[in-house]
Amino acid sequence: MINFNDFSFHDSTVINIKTKNDSLFISLEDVKNSSGEKIKGEIVLKGISKISVDEERVDAISQVYSLGVLIDLEATENNLSIIVAWHDFKPKKSLTLAYSIDAKSVDWIAHDKQLEDVEND
Repeated sequence: MINFNDFSFHDSTVINIKTKNDSLFISLEDVKNSSGEKIKGEIVLKGISKISVDEERVDAISQVYSLGVLIDLEATENNLSIIVAWHDFKPKKSLTLAYSIDAKSVDWIAHDKQLEDVEND
């Protein structure tokens, strides 16, 4: 398991959430690596056994609004807990939700390139 503490997830942007079978993929940008560079990456949860949103059990999660900002993240080998502030600027709506996801594995896959380099590929 990658050490999540080697990265700063605060104020990173949720750009996509997708599921495949019993796995969940949360794509992020503006994550800071240990050098302070902004990178993209993906949190990968495999073998999901339980998902809760604001302590209420749900079957799946998705993006609430087009912009999600990660406020807090705690990860262990088998659990991801995040708080996301969702924003929709057209009707000026926002909603902050706390997610807890239990899984067989929780991993972070960081892209080695800086954000600008990834966008130009």
